[in-house]
Amino acid sequence: MQYSRYQALSGAIPGSLAQYQALWHNTKLSGAIPGSLARYQARDTRLSGTISGSLAQYQALWRNTRLSGAIPGSLARYQALWRNIRLSGAISGSLAQYQALWRDTRLSGAISGSLAQYQALWRDTKLSGAIPSSLARDFRQMGGFHQF
Repeated sequence: MQYSRYQALSGAIPGSLAQYQALWHNTKLSGAIPGSLARYQARDTRLSGTISGSLAQYQALWRNTRLSGAIPGSLARYQALWRNIRLSGAISGSLAQYQALWRDTRLSGAISGSLAQYQALWRDTKLSGAIPSSLARDFRQMGGFHQF
């Protein structure tokens, strides 16, 4: 897959999990982003431009939602997943709201590093269509987004 195609897919995931699955495979997200949070910080890949806030805020999100136990490998791997499905745009750009979404949809049990389990999460949260800007509203209607 050409990088330009990867950019297009990462900007808008049109329609099907199969396309996301191809993106996942071709960009090797499941294993190509190695290392620890410390190594990720040292690489300075500018999380603050991807997620509304700073790496420190994202580090707090990681800690508070116990992602380190849910997704083996690194924060960088999860950050890539966050970026490529554009959660920061779909969920109002708020880390606090994403933290609530994580809790309310029980993501900590659904994601354990494998695409198969992420596929189940994708299906169960009705993400199999294009990810709409109204995703936040959808989860509010499901009872999500309780503030901490």
